[in-house]
Amino acid sequence: MVAAGYSATHSHSNDPLICAAGIASLDIIEAEDVPAKARKIGAQMHERLASHMQRYEMIGDIPRARPAHRHRARPRPAPARSRRRRKAARSAPIAFERGLIFSLRRNGSVLRFVPPATTTPNQIDHAMDILGEALEQVSAKGAR
Repeated sequence: MVAAGYSATHSHSNDPLICAAGIASLDIIEAEDVPAKARKIGAQMHERLASHMQRYEMIGDIPRARPAHRHRARPRPAPARSRRRRKAARSAPIAFERGLIFSLRRNGSVLRFVPPATTTPNQIDHAMDILGEALEQVSAKGAR
């Protein structure tokens, strides 16, 4: 193929089709103001997470929040063997069974959500409802 003027590499960085798709994606991001949508999703999630934080002691911090919006006096991750961390980690499979996907970070002390920019307000509310139900279930089990 090199003799015909075509050379393959490890990526498609010079592929005109890929470049056209990239430009089209950037045009859509700009035309639909995707950054504004992302900020709106973030604000809605923050509001709901702050509400959960008021109800559930196991939530120590909302890390992506501005410092003025942090609510706990000591917003550090729970120690590895703490009851708070174990409860938070136990909420993950409960939420997953109900359709909410997120990742656990820092040995289970951080729940990480990354919703797409196409997520609707109703979907955010539904996700935060599922999380609240999972936190409630874990809290109730620990209270017995």
